[in-house]
Amino acid sequence: LIKELYMYKDNHEENKHVFTMGENLNIEIAYECKKEKTEGTDFRLSFVRSDGVVVYGISSLSDKAQIDIKDRGKIIFNIDKLSLLPGKYYLDIDIKQKDDVILDYIKNAKEFYIENEGNDIGEFGVISMNHKWLGDKE
Repeated sequence: LIKELYMYKDNHEENKHVFTMGENLNIEIAYECKKEKTEGTDFRLSFVRSDGVVVYGISSLSDKAQIDIKDRGKIIFNIDKLSLLPGKYYLDIDIKQKDDVILDYIKNAKEFYIENEGNDIGEFGVISMNHKWLGDKE
């Protein structure tokens, strides 16, 4: 089912494996299906840190994205602003039918890295959160 997997920022640049915090990320999945049409297909993505911890997972059905696959095509998952902290990650992909029949599954389908543009951000953990500190005003 899954034929090709591309990760890129902005307008379909070259396939990348290194991204910078705060960048846009597109994940493009090209597929071929032997069935004529499969309605309500569930594309599931898991972002996995190098130590095996799933840091984020998403399902097209839980997002209420109606994806009916044809004999061949592509889907694109877009992230406006990467909030993962620097490190090594993997992308797992699985495709299921509505009735949970697995059509395809690829563990560690893509290895990728998140880096910071040279600034020591002082954050730790898995993600960066948009935040500010407020104190008492005297």
